Amino acid sequence: MTIRQLAEGNRGTLRIGAAPLVGSSSEVSAPTRPADAVRPTVLATGVDARLPLSSDYEWLSVAAGDDIDQVLESRQVAALVIGPAAPDHRAYALIRAICERPRGRSDLRVILAGGHRPALEDSCLESGQLMYASSGPLDVVTLAALCAAAVERWTALAVPRPSAGAGGPSLMTYCERLARQTDDTAVFLLLRQEVDEQLAPNRVYIYRFDPQTHALVHVGDSGSPEIALSAAHGLVGFVAQTGTAVALARASGDARCDPEMDVPDGDVDGAFIAAPLSRACGQPLGVVAASRRSGGAPFSASEAALLAWLLEGAAAMLVLLRLRDQMVQDAVRLPDEVSGLYRAEALAYHHEGNKGAGSLLAAEPPWLRQAHWVAAAAIVVGLAFAALARVDEMATGPGVIRARHKVVLTASTPRNVRSVEFPVGSRVRTGDVLIRLHQVLGESAEDRVQADVRATIDGVISHVHVRDGRPVSPGDPLVSIVDDRGGYEMIALLPASYAPQLHRGLSIVLRLDGYQESRERAVIDEVSLDAIPAGDAARDAGLDTASAQGVGLAGPAVVVRASMPSSTYGARGRRLPYLDGMTARTQVSVRPEPLIFRLVPSARRLFSW
Repeated sequence: MTIRQLAEGNRGTLRIGAAPLVGSSSEVSAPTRPADAVRPTVLATGVDARLPLSSDYEWLSVAAGDDIDQVLESRQVAALVIGPAAPDHRAYALIRAICERPRGRSDLRVILAGGHRPALEDSCLESGQLMYASSGPLDVVTLAALCAAAVERWTALAVPRPSAGAGGPSLMTYCERLARQTDDTAVFLLLRQEVDEQLAPNRVYIYRFDPQTHALVHVGDSGSPEIALSAAHGLVGFVAQTGTAVALARASGDARCDPEMDVPDGDVDGAFIAAPLSRACGQPLGVVAASRRSGGAPFSASEAALLAWLLEGAAAMLVLLRLRDQMVQDAVRLPDEVSGLYRAEALAYHHEGNKGAGSLLAAEPPWLRQAHWVAAAAIVVGLAFAALARVDEMATGPGVIRARHKVVLTASTPRNVRSVEFPVGSRVRTGDVLIRLHQVLGESAEDRVQADVRATIDGVISHVHVRDGRPVSPGDPLVSIVDDRGGYEMIALLPASYAPQLHRGLSIVLRLDGYQESRERAVIDEVSLDAIPAGDAARDAGLDTASAQGVGLAGPAVVVRASMPSSTYGARGRRLPYLDGMTARTQVSVRPEPLIFRLVPSARRLFSW
């Protein structure tokens, strides 16, 4: 009989873990408690719905005027439910009152059932009492399942429960493959492979439950890093917390759904199923979830039954592996007076029955005996590389882009500006009227026309110094015209200490300010023969003194001129035109030197470099 046939035959009475397989509208019954156990209280605030009466716990709603301290003192509270109607300040007051109580009195759990509240979630996570946080209001069935799980955990701590017996659940036909696995990860990976083959979903997710941190750890492929997620979110968190399986025709239609956790790389609008992997006593071991693409068939009852049989066998194998590990630990546990004589690894090796011939004890691994030779060879190679490798010594300084042919038109008589005919960036031709001036008293119309400012060259208007209605005096600049076809040149200021190494024909590299990704090259045409103070050189080149000193030119400098090979530069994947006055950082390679001199500057004196 195959696994699928076995599952089909038991479909009517199937239970996964401690709870039946349910959807968003199925009934969920709270777990029963021992007859002699203390009846706990589920405290609720801001929740309009009332849960069905249960013999396992008391449902108590508190209002804003109730004395919460008196409630906490007179009752054993197992869970706190904060609904959508609870204001933030009330929720904070309840959480603060609960967190200030001694943790040893009860393992109280907080359920945020009113939608996404990041601040409240952070507060509860810090206290370690957050059980579940929904992304939307929860229905009565879901809320009842969460409350039942919280009460069951509280009861497990308050009333001792019998330990699981030596027997485990019945094994399925694929348990022969499970028996060959040697660790938990191998069992999880085999389970995922089996679920993928039997159910044919689009995605399969395996989560291992960490009882220390109450987190779900995603089990990926062999060698991939494990990702820990909070068990207080999503459908898989609900399954881990309650032990209740979930089957939905559309995952996104459920308020518990958290796409990043439930279907991280699948289709949130497709069918979804998740079931707990737990011990016979109900303690969670993990969660298995599977999803299908949008439009695919929902998971049938027979497929849910088949998933239950697969989980049953995997759970039994995980329990056996952990029993084996516990037996090994018990076997190697020695009295305190002799526990330090033997290493734990040696005792474990002896206990496993490895009686083969051994070898002499090696105090160090074999690779360590060769490590000093590897280190010595690496040092020799590094020194040789530092001595033979050459790096360029760079002369750096500020620079400015200047147009070779630029005209500044000025006013010849005192007048008022009537209108500016061309804006900045306009291309003009010789004779075009650029600025019209008002006629002065007693002046003929012909004289006024002659007084208008006209272009003296063909080019582009780079700057307009006046605006309409502004008075001008003789000599005031009116408009600047740049002949962009005449080309541009770079005027750079470099430290005078590099003057002997600078000459015509050297390559100069410039990076325009504001365009650090730009890298343009030019060839030096002219180098000044005398060194002048950096401030005077900056003023002559059109730079301010602060720009020169900002790159370390506090002393004398030489002026270097280089013709730009093009009127455009490359930046951000396109070619842009130069503008007169653009500043840049320039550098010239003056001479190569050994790398070791850069690493150890004092080596220059040793070798008289």
